[in-house]
Amino acid sequence: LQRAWDLASTLKDKDLFAALGEAALKQLDIPTATRVYRQLGDAGLVMALRKLEGLEDAHLLSGHLALIFDDHAGAQAHFLQSTRPLAALEMRRDLLHWKQALDLAKTLAVEQVPTISREYAKQLEFKELYDQALTFYTSGLHGNPPSTGMPWRGDPPHERLCRSGIAKMKLRTNEVGDGVRLALGSPSCPPDELLCS
Repeated sequence: LQRAWDLASTLKDKDLFAALGEAALKQLDIPTATRVYRQLGDAGLVMALRKLEGLEDAHLLSGHLALIFDDHAGAQAHFLQSTRPLAALEMRRDLLHWKQALDLAKTLAVEQVPTISREYAKQLEFKELYDQALTFYTSGLHGNPPSTGMPWRGDPPHERLCRSGIAKMKLRTNEVGDGVRLALGSPSCPPDELLCS
C-alpha cells in the first residue's frame, strides 16, 4: 500500500487514490485509508474512520467498514461475531429496519422488544397497514392488554404511545366501540382528532 500511495501521490490521480482507499479499507488498514480519504477531501469518511482507530476486534472493525460500503447483511454478520453483538441491533435500529431489529432484539436484548415493536407499528401505520400495526402496538405493551377503562393516568410514555396507537388502529380497522373507549381515556389522542383522521 505504501508503494501505491507513493505512485498515486506522484501521479496525482484521483481514481488511483480512490482504488487505494478501497484497498486499504479491505485490508483493515485504517491509518492509510484515513490518509487517502483526507487527500481526496472526503471529510465525512475521514471522521468516520477516525472513530474506528484503535478498534482491536477485527469483526467489529469489519462490521463498521461493511457499513461504509452499504453492506448491511455483511455488517450484521460481523457484528454478531464480534465482542459487541448489540452493534448489529443498533445498526438495524439506526437504519429503521424494524423487522430485522425486532428479530435481533428477541435474542440479544429482550428488554428492547416492546420499544422496537412500537416503532415498527408506527412505520406500519404510516404505510396504512393498520391490522399489522395493531398487532405490534399490542405487543409493545409487553403483555399488558389495553384497558377499556381509563388506562392513561400514571402510564409511562411508552405505554401511553402504545395504547394511543391501539386506539387509533382499532378505529382504522372498524373496531369502533373498543377504539372510542380507549380514545376517550387518552390524553395524547383527543377523540375529535382520532375520529377525523
